[in-house]
Amino acid sequence: MKLFNEFEAVSSKQWKQQIQFELKGADYNDTLVWKSAEDIQVRPFYHFDEANVSNVTTKASQFKIGQSIFVFDLDKSIANAVDCIKRGAESLVFTIEDEKTDIEKLLNNLPLESVNIHFHLQFLSIDFVNKIERIAQAKNATIYCNLDPIGHLAREGNWFLNEEKDNFETLNKLSNNISKTSFISIDAVYIKMLAPQWCSNWPMP
Repeated sequence: MKLFNEFEAVSSKQWKQQIQFELKGADYNDTLVWKSAEDIQVRPFYHFDEANVSNVTTKASQFKIGQSIFVFDLDKSIANAVDCIKRGAESLVFTIEDEKTDIEKLLNNLPLESVNIHFHLQFLSIDFVNKIERIAQAKNATIYCNLDPIGHLAREGNWFLNEEKDNFETLNKLSNNISKTSFISIDAVYIKMLAPQWCSNWPMP
């Protein structure tokens, strides 16, 4: 993997030689190999060059290598994103707090046709998401905005503040205009924090 080109590979034989040196004459099998309750011999390390690997395709095979980037200094965030892609990142997750962030500049030099982009937006803005939608359509990009008003409520204790009457009105308006960008997300970590009896008592914005 490109992420680890700077590290030299270490063979199974080299590991065993180092372990034998550290044991200072003690028996490898008696000292380090033990049996589990299921009568399985557990070794101190396992190495790929001794593995019998079968190629099995599962949903996990579709996972992508991702890198999270908090956007504060725009130029540094862009440089960081470009560097992460060079080192093997296949997906970028940008956390943005400022609605005035220049989203066109942020995405302009990224290979959007081959890298998935996720946004964790700390605000709810139709104009901002529409800008992202226009970029996604123009560059045929896969972009996710991950907007989760209920998760935000569970985490912060408040709904997103925006111009519409409530957060769900905003999402409804977006659903009428957005076709390329995925903009709704559900964070189950925060959902389970709200017991059902509490949810029924939360005032809607």
